[in-house]
Amino acid sequence: MKQSLEGADLTLVRFLTQRGRLRREDAEAITEEARTRGFEDSVIELLSRRGLVGEEELAGLLSSALNIPYVDLAAEALDPAAAGLLKEELAAKALAVPLAAHDGVLEVAVPNPFDRENIRAIEFATGRRVKIRVATLTATRDAIKHLYHLGESLDAYLQGVAPGAEVPVVDVARESEDLNDLARSTTLPPVVKLFNVVLLDGIRAGASDIHIEPTSSVVLVRHRIDGLLEESFRLPKWVHTPLVARCKVLAKLDITERRVPQDGRIRLRYREGHIDLRVSSLPTQHGEKITLRILNAAAAPKDLASLGFADRDLEAVRAAIRRPEGMILVTGPTGSGKTTTLYGMIAELASPTRNIVTI
Repeated sequence: MKQSLEGADLTLVRFLTQRGRLRREDAEAITEEARTRGFEDSVIELLSRRGLVGEEELAGLLSSALNIPYVDLAAEALDPAAAGLLKEELAAKALAVPLAAHDGVLEVAVPNPFDRENIRAIEFATGRRVKIRVATLTATRDAIKHLYHLGESLDAYLQGVAPGAEVPVVDVARESEDLNDLARSTTLPPVVKLFNVVLLDGIRAGASDIHIEPTSSVVLVRHRIDGLLEESFRLPKWVHTPLVARCKVLAKLDITERRVPQDGRIRLRYREGHIDLRVSSLPTQHGEKITLRILNAAAAPKDLASLGFADRDLEAVRAAIRRPEGMILVTGPTGSGKTTTLYGMIAELASPTRNIVTI
């Protein structure tokens, strides 16, 4: 492997010298230092350490000169499915981040595209043709750590999100299945902890909706409170895929389908009551967007009178819901109280002598 690194590093030094970006004496000094260290340190590190060529500048030069797309790994949603095709040991040695797999091709991000020997090793190991993109060395190493050690990375990140805080008891109930007890959240996978933090923050804030929205560089978590959206969290892009997968698994959606909208439902047992979540996934340019509509039965009104209707309007609504047949349309913008009104109507009608079915 050192021979592969040596050849790739020397080619990179020649490339920079030929492009006029590196003086000949600097190139000789870098080469000598790399050989002295047995090529344990990448030439890219040595160039950056000496202040000769920064990582971002180098990636831009390689992308432009070799016509290879540049990828900002910090803003990329990492795909565990692609990682499953490439073993961590080879990814770490080759400094290659698997990005996506399709049609017999594996896309990988590398800091040094001249390392053809390692590219061939990946092709041999995966049985796929490799298509490369250029990334910085630091971002490549960080991405490999996040991708293959997601639990450790999320644990470290969650310490910053909720320092010293315990995740309260949240039980997820699946119909016709055993309850999945999340009380032991600190011992469960960190993805579960992250989902709990996002969910409980929305419930405590009194939000009607939680939006998990990927952008080009980060993942925004926003709450709809009193009809207006407020930003709650700004998460790194690498948490997007596992967080969305957690939502979809609980809502019994197809986690392998990312190109069409899906709808599902989650029921939570929180404290002394139950909370229903309507879950909607929507494909967007930067990944799947998830919307969680929070339907808290405990917070629902016990009767229509508590909704603040004028006396005349209240009587008209009560007369309408007492009719033996017909239809009542409840309309309005998001957060205006449509679901709350329907809850109030059902609460008004509920009795042991009536059969009420909701769809």
